[in-house]
Amino acid sequence: DPEKLSDAIDCAPRGERFDWLLSVNINGEILSPLMWAIRDGKFALAEYVIDHLLEIRADRHAYYYGREKLFEKHPEVVTVLCSDCPALMDTLMDGLMWHSHSVNQGF
Repeated sequence: DPEKLSDAIDCAPRGERFDWLLSVNINGEILSPLMWAIRDGKFALAEYVIDHLLEIRADRHAYYYGREKLFEKHPEVVTVLCSDCPALMDTLMDGLMWHSHSVNQGF
């Protein structure tokens, strides 16, 4: 349930939220809530995790954007989404912030 996950993540310090969404210890085994949700077909939970990771947040001390953490922990995320849940590719792409060092016709 995304609402329950949201309540749990709200307890995490802002600087640790990405870690909580990407890695949990269950009986000594480290699991990824994102991959767990995808593999169990709980796509609403997976969508919540992706949205939360890729939403830009800030407080008085820093800006937070989980793109780097997501791809560090799951370099295979695009492949997994394409094969197991292609509908979430739009969610992933919507949340990614693309940077370019060159400008072509104003873009």
